[in-house]
Amino acid sequence: MSLQAAVSELNDEIAKLTKEGVRINREIERVAQIRDRLLPNATAASAPGAKQDKAAKKPTAKKKSIAAATHKTRSAKTASAPAPKRRTMSAEARKRISDGSKKRWAAIRKEKETQKAS
Repeated sequence: MSLQAAVSELNDEIAKLTKEGVRINREIERVAQIRDRLLPNATAASAPGAKQDKAAKKPTAKKKSIAAATHKTRSAKTASAPAPKRRTMSAEARKRISDGSKKRWAAIRKEKETQKAS
C-alpha cells in the first residue's frame, strides 16, 4: 500500500468518526430535551455520574428552615427512644477467652520453635 493510499484511507476514517461524533452529540441533545420535558427540575448536574460543585450541594437557608420545621431534631429522636442495652461479658467468660487465646498462641510458638530446631 502506498503512502498516499494510507493517508487517504485514514482521512476517510477520520471523516466517518467525525460524522459519528456529530450524530452522537445530536442524540445526547435529543435525550436531554426529553428528560427536561419529563423532569422539568432535572439538570445536567443532577444526572447520574455528573459532578456537582460544593456550592450546589450546600443547602440554602430556605431549605434549612423547611427541614427544621418538618423534621424532628436528632436529640429529640434519641430522647424518645431509649438506647438498646449493651451486652456485657462476665469475668468468667472473659477469662475463658483469654486462656483459650493464650493456649493457641503457645501452641503456635511451640510449633515454630520445633521447626527452627529441625
